[in-house]
Amino acid sequence: MIRVFSIVAIALGVVAFAAGGPASAGPVDTDGDGCTDATEMTTMFDYLDPWDFFDPSHDGLHRVVDIILVMQEYGIDSDEGGYTTTTDRSFDGLPAAPDGRVRSDDVLMVVDLYFVDCI
Repeated sequence: MIRVFSIVAIALGVVAFAAGGPASAGPVDTDGDGCTDATEMTTMFDYLDPWDFFDPSHDGLHRVVDIILVMQEYGIDSDEGGYTTTTDRSFDGLPAAPDGRVRSDDVLMVVDLYFVDCI
């Protein structure tokens, strides 16, 4: 399968790449969080929890682009324009359901997951 690579972010002198390509019927992702069941079962993630794989860029990689995405929404609450659950999580040992506030805990969570990938 040929993969097309595209630049998704250039920030702080760091270039992040995301593999892209045509969608295909692939491995099962029961919870729909972008991380396959097989991968979640061999990592710290739960294949039945849709909130545990905190991946704001939706590319399966935890890189600088994810940190930047969370930082861009820092301070936004669920009752304000611009809020999205993509950059918000609560914490219960692992990322959990959004708490309605993008704050330092969200930034720290995405930094902690740096290079913990699901591809």
